[in-house]
This record gives sequence, C-alpha cells and structure tokens, in this order.
Amino acid sequence: MAPNTLEMLEGFYGIFQLGAVMVPLNIWLTPADYLLILNHSELKVLFVDQDLYHLIVPIKDKLEMVEHIIAHYKDESCNEIGYDTGWTGFRWNRFRVPIWMKTMCAASFIQAVRPGIRKA
Repeated sequence: MAPNTLEMLEGFYGIFQLGAVMVPLNIWLTPADYLLILNHSELKVLFVDQDLYHLIVPIKDKLEMVEHIIAHYKDESCNEIGYDTGWTGFRWNRFRVPIWMKTMCAASFIQAVRPGIRKA
C-alpha cells in the first residue's frame, strides 16, 4: 500500500521475481475493505508506506495470513520492519524463477467509482 513511489515500482518487479503476486490497494477503501481483501488474497507480506500505515492499524491484529509488515520511510511511531533497514542478515540467494522479457507481467490498478468513496 503506497503512493506512486520508487518502492512501489520496485515491488512490481521484485515481487514477480519471487514468483509472488502483487495486490495493490486503493487508499480510499475502509479498514473493513482492507481486511476482506488482505485475508482473501492470503497475503504473507504487507508493504505499506509510513504515511498510509494508519489505515491498516485498526485491522492489523485481524490479518490471518500476514507474517510481516514492512514500512516504507519508517519512523519511530511505527513498530514494523523498515523497508531500508530491515534486511540486515538477509541472505540473498538466486531467484526462484528466471524472468524473461517475454514472460514479464505487470498489473495496473484502476480506481472503481463506488458510492460513499470520495475521489481525490
């Protein structure tokens, strides 16, 4: 969950390289919507921008599959792994699946207009 940042772009490539799926989230949804989407997607790692962290705090303890929450631009108010600092001791091995230009896949997210959700 992040605005259009370098970290979000890195996610589109890095997550696919791991053989995983990226689940972009709309910032105008409610905590109940986030809970439904995140639990249904069986998400194991949630990347969230520090400025949007407050949106997941109400549901954090109800996330059934999330093993790690990693915060972009983490500050002292956030008790999660920092995107730039949380990799100490991580062993970088070869990626599971080679990625070729012909097999690269990217998903784009379009905000649907729903009653009760304000648009920027």
